[in-house]
Amino acid sequence: MFPDVEENALMKQDERRKHPRIKTDNLMSYICLDNDGNELGQGMGTAVDVSQGGLLLESHSPIDANKILLAFVGPDNELIEINGDIAYSKETKIGMFQAGVRFCDSNESIKKSIISIIKAYNIQKKTIKH
Repeated sequence: MFPDVEENALMKQDERRKHPRIKTDNLMSYICLDNDGNELGQGMGTAVDVSQGGLLLESHSPIDANKILLAFVGPDNELIEINGDIAYSKETKIGMFQAGVRFCDSNESIKKSIISIIKAYNIQKKTIKH
């Protein structure tokens, strides 16, 4: 369904998630929002993995919000924005912060965004190898 899923999938036999996760390393900006859409803060983070249902965002700052707006530049230099709900937020052992983001947009919009994330990651990977 998605490009290079076989190469990037982090699937395990005991995986309980509804959708497979695909490894990425995409830089994204984010805006934390309250339930009324008011801005609580903003920052930069990295999408560690992505699936049809959401993504794992890692940052240097805690993400304490209910909602989030993610933005990144896609493979065709277009600005892509994704709305999400924060499913959980935690600090890692090395002092980074991770947030599970559940996508809120329409299925078609989410599908396009995921494909853009994966394509951008694969382009970045190929550029680094050369």
